[in-house]
Amino acid sequence: FSLISDEVGAAKPDRRIFQRALAEARLADDARVLMIGDNLNADIAGARAAGFDTCWVSSRALPHGVSPPTFAAATLQGVASWLSQ
Repeated sequence: FSLISDEVGAAKPDRRIFQRALAEARLADDARVLMIGDNLNADIAGARAAGFDTCWVSSRALPHGVSPPTFAAATLQGVASWLSQ
């Protein structure tokens, strides 16, 4: 499935779009979910506000003063390796 913010009436980082994703995937509100993204505000902060675990994909260092994601990887291959553990 895909979500279009205009159709949902909310865009990342608004938690409503993440809640809609749970509903579309037919997952319970307390389901264990991992948001993988490259934008610290829209993807990571938004998903954290919705109660998701987060994985930030970036080769950059985490900026000072930013709440860290659950996991960080420099590449999608690094994410795949972490998930397979």
